[in-house]
Amino acid sequence: MRVLIFSHTFPRFEGDNSAPFMGNLANSLHKRVKDLFVFIPYDPKIKKDRGYKIKTFKYAFFDRFHLLGYSRTLQDDKKLRWYVNLLAPLYILFGFISLLKLVRSKNIDLISAHWIIPNGFIAYLVTWIYNVPYTVTIPGSDVYLSGKNRIFYLMTKLAAENADAVISDNLRYLEQLKKLGIKPKKTKIINYGVNVDSFKIRNKDKELISKYNLLENDFIVLAVGRLVQKKGFIYLIRAARNLKEKIRNFKLVIVGDGNQRVLLEKECAKYNLSNEVIFTGMIDYTALTKYYNLADVFVMPSIRDDSGNIDASPVALMEAMLSGLMVVTTEGTIDESLRKRNKFLKFVKERNPEQITRSVGELYKLSKTSKSKLDIRQLIRRTSIAQFSSDSVADRYIKLFKESIS
Repeated sequence: MRVLIFSHTFPRFEGDNSAPFMGNLANSLHKRVKDLFVFIPYDPKIKKDRGYKIKTFKYAFFDRFHLLGYSRTLQDDKKLRWYVNLLAPLYILFGFISLLKLVRSKNIDLISAHWIIPNGFIAYLVTWIYNVPYTVTIPGSDVYLSGKNRIFYLMTKLAAENADAVISDNLRYLEQLKKLGIKPKKTKIINYGVNVDSFKIRNKDKELISKYNLLENDFIVLAVGRLVQKKGFIYLIRAARNLKEKIRNFKLVIVGDGNQRVLLEKECAKYNLSNEVIFTGMIDYTALTKYYNLADVFVMPSIRDDSGNIDASPVALMEAMLSGLMVVTTEGTIDESLRKRNKFLKFVKERNPEQITRSVGELYKLSKTSKSKLDIRQLIRRTSIAQFSSDSVADRYIKLFKESIS
């Protein structure tokens, strides 16, 4: 089986923060298919020395104008950046031509397109000519954009209703499609996976403890993600105001950067949290596991932002659970059936600092009354591997690919 992954974002080099989950998927699929091709837009930082074949396409005459993808398309995850409308037609045109040539020359059996616009739409155009089966995976903001104008809606409708299957990592995205009146032939929920070998239970990193002036007995709450509105970090900071009074040696570490950083820092100053809240900024992806192992609790306070964009199934949440962390997250970010298997997973309402405070406090008490923190972490990791490992995710994709080809 010769499979082609088509995406506009992908880790360009080791440690890149651009969609590391796509790299995990490619690595695991590569173990399971005869030939795997990854088709992505050109970027000067791309390193092609992988086990699978990387194919790039250019859509601008000058290298400096290759600005689409790799987390550069949306501003604050709400609106398209000014240059997108200028470059998008070129991306679609040259992406279509290049994909057409690649499918024909490499005799591709199936296209796995990620992000329904523009990549799912381009895959639809190519398969309309060559009759190659394709699947589309919806990670989030793409279906949000589908409801913003008529052109995006039509592109989404054509891509979704002609695909052999539409995949998403969260039911909420498929429900958004349904609300738009779009009816795929088949839908499937498959999470993006995590490399279980990259996120393991380890001792706290002493260099990080020293770097951020932490103490060995600090109770550390961790949040990871872009500092944009839909991540809901402002509500976590408001919860921190109460948590510092309830929990001795409380610290909040926020990993990531984005348009809301200044706003969040002002919120910390407003509540006199400069000693309790640490902003690390952007870090190398390979260093992220050290931060998970630094923490006691992970909080993902995702919300539906003012523009209607949602943050479902964030990969950081899965990485945290594979690292053995107790978790507080908003409803809808993850399969709530996991609650039955993991008493260290708490769900809260959106935009609710009081519930975040209460849930973190409950997990703090659990950690203090349990005999062994290590036993807790190992239990959380065991219950997470089958659900979130990139290998188990790849198996589900392969099963679907075979059904599409047959």
